[in-house]
Formats: sequence, structure tokens, C-alpha cells
Amino acid sequence: MVAAVVLAASRALGETMAVLMVVGNVAQVPQSIFDAGLSASALIANNYGDMMSIPLYDAALLCAALILLVVILIFNILSTLVLQRVLGKNQAS
Repeated sequence: MVAAVVLAASRALGETMAVLMVVGNVAQVPQSIFDAGLSASALIANNYGDMMSIPLYDAALLCAALILLVVILIFNILSTLVLQRVLGKNQAS
């Protein structure tokens, strides 16, 4: 169950369009949980085609993509470790 929750969370982090429509598509830091915001994947999807001519902005979007990739990779590695630990305990008993 824990591995499934972590895998679902990592998939939700990488989701683009559903989050883009639900969160509000506003590039601001939310002050509360109910404020509009923008996810990293939606930021990349919205701005990548328009900002190819600005090298610094292009680099910032690629940095956001790298950070998103690393976070999802960490979630997936943790879920795999938890799953292996749980399967190891079930096989030992």
C-alpha cells in the first residue's frame, strides 16, 4: 500500500494537463492551500514553445525539468525500496 501511494504521488507530480486545469494556471507562490498556482510540469508545457529564443529562460525551464525528474526518480526509488522491504518480510515469515 505504501509503495502504491508513493508511486501515485510521483505520477501526480509528473502529470501536466489535469493539474494545469485544476490548480488555476497562475504563476505565483500560493499563500494558502486554496490559492491558485502552477505545477512544474505545467510551467514547462505552457512556456517551452514560446521561450526557445530566450536562452536564459530556456535554461530555467530545463532546470525545472531536471528538478522534476530528480524528484520523481527519488519517489520511485523510495517506493521500490519500500516494496522490496515489505516483500522481503513477507517471504521470510
